[in-house]
Amino acid sequence: MTVRAAVWEPSSTADLGRTLTPLIVQTCRYVHILATEVRDRMQEEGRAEQLEALIRSARELQPELQKRPAD
Repeated sequence: MTVRAAVWEPSSTADLGRTLTPLIVQTCRYVHILATEVRDRMQEEGRAEQLEALIRSARELQPELQKRPAD
């Protein structure tokens, strides 16, 4: 099942947690693989300083991204 099918065409008996969880886990794995590839490539190209700047920026943004909208 695709994410689109799970979200846009859910059945009345569908358990979205069970349906979406494996898709989210798979997506996270793919993102990790891609990020690792990009990191390795940047290091090989001598762009370690640029990589460190990206990592610092991401860490600075984490608290803001983790905020939940007010209910």
